[in-house]
Parts: sequence; C-alpha cells; structure tokens
Amino acid sequence: MFFCHPTKDGAAFQFFLLLSEGVHPARSEEKFARADNKRSRLQIDSGTYEAVFLPTENSSPAWTWRMTKSKMDTLKVSIEELTQRRNKRELQVLFQQIARVMGFRGIRRQKLQLLNFARGSVRRYFPSGTDFKLNLKNSWVRFSKQEMVPLDEIAARIQAGKKPFTNYRIEKGTTQSI
Repeated sequence: MFFCHPTKDGAAFQFFLLLSEGVHPARSEEKFARADNKRSRLQIDSGTYEAVFLPTENSSPAWTWRMTKSKMDTLKVSIEELTQRRNKRELQVLFQQIARVMGFRGIRRQKLQLLNFARGSVRRYFPSGTDFKLNLKNSWVRFSKQEMVPLDEIAARIQAGKKPFTNYRIEKGTTQSI
C-alpha cells in the first residue's frame, strides 16, 4: 500500500510504502523497516504519532495510531505543572487541545489515560471544595472511501510550480479540478 501525504506547509510530501510479507520488486531497491518492530515504528508529525498493532475489544488485533511515549510524557508533565500552579484556565485550554487530537482507537485510550491522570492531579492540588471538573469529549475517526487523485496530476502541478492539491471532484473515473 502506498501513502503520500503533504507536509504541513504543503511544500513537500511524506511517502510511505507498506508491504505485506512475500516477494515484491521494491524490496530489491529499498531497505525496509518493519512497522511492527518497536524500534522502527512508522511515525508521523515529527514523531508525535506512531502506527501500532493493538488488540480490539471483540476481534483480533488491528492497526491504529497512538501518541508516542515522549508525547504522552510531555503532556503528563504539562498537566502536573499546571495543576501544581493551580492554573485552571491553562489546564482547560490544554484539554481542549487534547480533545482535538485525532480520534483513532489507540489515541482515544490515551486521552482517557490523560484525563484520569489529570483528575488525580487535580485532587492532589486543588482544595476539596473547589468546583473544578475536567471533561474530555472524545472524537472518533471512521474509515471512509477517500477520493483519489492520480499521482501524475500531482507531479504535473508541482512541476508547474503550483501547490500539489486543489479542490477535486471525481466524475466517472476522471479527475477534474474545480
């Protein structure tokens, strides 16, 4: 499977080629890392998120995204510092930011861990009579069919000095720019 994702500034791409076990011509051209190896996991957004194979509630394990350990540790330190300073406003802002993080299964679990960590921290540092509650609305990511843009059209746009993407609509197997 081949994924091509524009960087935040839209000036370049991150490319990912995922191969299943077996023979493939790309194996002779490139050195591949195993996505299921803890030391070589697929990471995006400057190492903030990683692809992991986690068990699901009612079925066999499946791939999902989660925050890296370093990102989780950074968030926990921020939560602890804000509660020690009893900074309600900044703590609520932090949780609004956490709530907006992608809602993949692995990340939803981590958001709940962060919420429970923060609630424990609030109990330690805020007086018991303080009316301060942390809530976290979880977002969900549903798999859906995505419109596809032919790679040669993207390459032609880049060669012409344009941004790689614009608004596209798919009509009967052809791609038309809007």
